Order: sequence, then structure tokens, then C-alpha cells
Amino acid sequence: MKKLLAIILIAVMLTLAFASCTGPQGPQGEKGEQGAQGEKGEAGAQDEAGRSILKAEIIDGELWVTYSDAPDKPVNVGVVGGATEDYQNPQGLDFYLLPDNTYGVMAGKTQYLESIVIPEKFNGRNVSTILDEAFKGSENLKSITIPDSVTNIGDSAFEKCTELTSITIPSGVTNIGTYVFYDSNAVTSITVAEGNTVYRSEGNCLIKRSTNTIILGCKNSVIPNSVTSIGKDAFYACEGLINITIPDNVISIGEDAFAYTGYYNNEANWENDVLYIGNRLIAARNTTEWAECIIKDGTKAIADAAFSWCEGFTSITIPDSVTIIGNWAFALCDSLRSVTIGSSVTSIGHNAFHSCGGLTSITIPDNVTSIGDDAFSWCNELTSVTIGNGVTSIGSDAFDACIALTSITIGNRVTSIGDEAFFLCTEIASITFNGTKAQWSAISKGERWNYSTGKYTVHCTDGDILKADDN
Repeated sequence: MKKLLAIILIAVMLTLAFASCTGPQGPQGEKGEQGAQGEKGEAGAQDEAGRSILKAEIIDGELWVTYSDAPDKPVNVGVVGGATEDYQNPQGLDFYLLPDNTYGVMAGKTQYLESIVIPEKFNGRNVSTILDEAFKGSENLKSITIPDSVTNIGDSAFEKCTELTSITIPSGVTNIGTYVFYDSNAVTSITVAEGNTVYRSEGNCLIKRSTNTIILGCKNSVIPNSVTSIGKDAFYACEGLINITIPDNVISIGEDAFAYTGYYNNEANWENDVLYIGNRLIAARNTTEWAECIIKDGTKAIADAAFSWCEGFTSITIPDSVTIIGNWAFALCDSLRSVTIGSSVTSIGHNAFHSCGGLTSITIPDNVTSIGDDAFSWCNELTSVTIGNGVTSIGSDAFDACIALTSITIGNRVTSIGDEAFFLCTEIASITFNGTKAQWSAISKGERWNYSTGKYTVHCTDGDILKADDN
């Protein structure tokens, strides 16, 4: 009996000892995972030698990082550590160690606070990144202070922060994602700190210096004369934007730049299912009531994707006042069979007429100087193309997979034909070049520009060149 009691006593003591050993170690285990993330940071030594982090996001508990040398290939750097301790972080922010040994930040327990101050350092290291969707849905947030250490602000970082009224971008920020303030309609002020070499602010607009492009606006924005383009989604869903003026200096307008703004949502601003801001054509509705699409005289530019997926109309005349046809402007208009391009158009954007399956012929006037990449790709009923003497460059894949194309006329000022420009144009029999054989041979031709084309002959002003001899 004594022996049995002794065994039981020993078992109880071992259980207590095990509990006392393992109980406190739970938090240490979590910190251990954070440590493993630090080891991943060894790759950060390479970053200092040439790579930088463009963005970081957490997906299903794993950290994905996009580097500057591969902006389209995010890298999974492993499972992230747990939330930080409150005694180290009184606001309850969550910090995650990045491969360059800086920290990314998310809202954590701060989601219901009205005011947040992001620290410049955490655990002795810089806080460099506001992660994707970091403060998304923080509906009480009225004020946030971003330190100078931050270089990256991720996609949708302040989406649906419905009480946030102003934002100041520090001088060190070099990368800002998309939809940063989407559905944050209370924002009235956007300011960039002095000394920022990538971005600036003017008229409550966030502007990229290198291209003079507005990448973000708000309901109080006034587009300055210094701007030359308005970026994709720049004012997307800004319901407070009711009236706006686009200066004459603006050359291009990105896709959905003003979609679902107060101006866009006002039926009175639409004319025959087309939306204009001043002399800029912004968007068109997909309607089957059109036979011919009529663009107003005096229109200066057609915004990116303005008519994309409009399947109803069969013909369109672009007036002489238009100078720019935007990217994707008429893409995927399956019923479009006839296009007349006005005499003032100087450039046709990339994918402008991509997959217009009913288009049978196109004449590009002499005033056009460039044809964008994929401009007429996959127009599978296109049989003839005439390219005017003003065109100097034909973009990559410009006529890719135009499988019915048999004849092409190319002006004598072309100096470059892009990669795969006529790839899979299997029926080409004749190319008429309005220049000499020497001029044709001097044109810079990209890789596989004539791959899988028909056995064409190039007819120059001083003789012919067979495809077999066309290098």
C-alpha cells in the first residue's frame, strides 16, 4: 500500500512539475515563431545590396513580400509570428518582421480607436510598411499619424475608414498601393510632406512626380494645371466628388478614374449613355440601343477603357478634335465593324481595339505617330490594314492573331516593329511599304515579329523582298 501511495505521489509531483515548466513557455513559443521570421530576414542582406520591398501582405497567416526586382512575383517568406505584447505596444498594433529586418504594421486591437500614432520604431527596428488592408474597416478612425520611417503604404490600407478626414504622407514614402482610401468618403485633405522625392500634393491631390500623374484624389480635389495624366481609379467611388474640371494639360485619363463618383452617379451628366467631363470622354454604358456611336465634336481625349465591352454599336466615327485614343478604349466591342479615325489623333493606346471581332478593315491616318502594344490584337475578321506615313512605331503584338489579315500597307517613317507584332497572322500575302528596300531593312524588328505569318512579299518602292529574305 505504501508503495502504491509513493507511486501516486511521484506521479502527481511529476504532473505539477511538467505544468510549471510548460505553462509559462506558451508565450515564449510564440516569440520563437517570431524569431524564425527574423531568420528569414537573412535574405534582407541581399535586399540591402540591391532589392527593396515594394509591398507586404498577410494571406492566411503567411507573409507575402513583393520585391522591386520582380514586381509581379510576390514571394512567400513563411508563417508570421503572433500579435505583439500589449505592454510593448500600448495601442495594440500588430507588428510583423519583414525580410529586410524592418517591421510591417496592421491595426490589431486598434480597429475601434479614433486616433492612432504609428511608432517610428518597434523593438529597435524601423517600422517601414503599412501592410495591405492594414486599417481596412476601421470605421471610428478619425486621425492617424504615420512616421517618417514608413516607405510603403499597401493596397486598401485605409479602405472603408469612413470617419477619416485627412492624411499626410511622410517624406520617406516611395510606394503607395491601390484603393488606399477606397470608400473613405470623409477624406477632404491629402498632403505630402516636404522632401518627398517620389510624390507631391497639390489641390488635395496625390501626384507622382516622375509622370505628373494623379494617383489619388478626394472630394475636395482641384486638379492642378501641372498635371498631365489622371491615373487608374484615382477618384474611384469618391461619392462626394460632384463637380470637377479637367485642365487642358491633361493628356490621358486612366480606367475608372471617375467611376462611381458623385459626378458619375448623377444621371444628368450622361448624354446618350456617354459621360463627359468638359471635353474629355470618360465612360460609356453597354447598351444594345446603339447602331452608331456618335462622339461629340470638340472632344479632345477618350479615356482608357471608355467603351470596353460595349457590344451594341457597329460603327464609330472619332471626330477630328480627338488627339488621344486611350488604352483599352474600344476593346472587346464584338459588334464593331467600322471605325473612322479623325485627323488629329496622334496615338492609339495599347489594347485600344483588342478583340474587336467584327472589325474588317482599319485605316490609320498620317497624323498618328504610334500604335500601342496589342492595339488590334485578336481582331480575327480584320483583313486589311493601312498604316499612315506618320507612324514611327508599331507596338509589340499590335496585330497579334489577326488570323484573317491578308494585306498590310506600312508608311515610310516606321523605325520599329515590336515583338510578335504580326504573330499568328497566318494569311498575310502582301506587305506594301512606302519606302525603299534599304529603308525596310533598316527598321528595327522585334523577336518573332513575323512568326507564323503567311509567305508574304514586301513590295517596296524599288523592288520586292520575299519573306525568306526578310530578316
